[in-house]
Amino acid sequence: SEDNDFMNKEDDVAEGPENPEKPEDPEDPETLEGPDTGEDTRPGGQFLRDMSTGDDSDDSDGEGLGAQAGFGGQCGEYLTDHLRRGWNNDQMEVMKLQTFLNVFTDANLPLTGTFDRATEQAVDSFQMQYSNDILNPWVNEGFMDAPESTGFVYLMTRWKINSMVCNAFLDQRPEALTPYSG
Repeated sequence: SEDNDFMNKEDDVAEGPENPEKPEDPEDPETLEGPDTGEDTRPGGQFLRDMSTGDDSDDSDGEGLGAQAGFGGQCGEYLTDHLRRGWNNDQMEVMKLQTFLNVFTDANLPLTGTFDRATEQAVDSFQMQYSNDILNPWVNEGFMDAPESTGFVYLMTRWKINSMVCNAFLDQRPEALTPYSG
């Protein structure tokens, strides 16, 4: 009986991928066996996809994606820190930022937890894409002459990210803008 179990395990191993030079990689749709499911395989995509119902429409009840993830009808703040390249950032916060950018902007960033130049460029793109909400308030307050990305996840960028993950943050938009002085 033990020999038989051993043989079955060996048989299972022998049934691996047809091309041993290219092992299966769950992040690479070309190496997966079976039909293409159309699922998003971007780094970190599964994390935020799990929070979503798959419907991109606005969540009218104000609970947002976090509530749909089973947080008891409420969702919390997704990003809790200000983040910037060159700082001693919390790695988990940077990974959450990278995940967000991968899912919402197709940034395709590796989830390293390091706020590198690629992450900064993705933040720049995000800020320009949502400049009405992120950059224009700084222009309107006289802190900028024109909308210009900074790559800095500060008051308005963090608010915009949090409000996209959890609609409950829409009404928590920072009212008093204070330039960073640190």
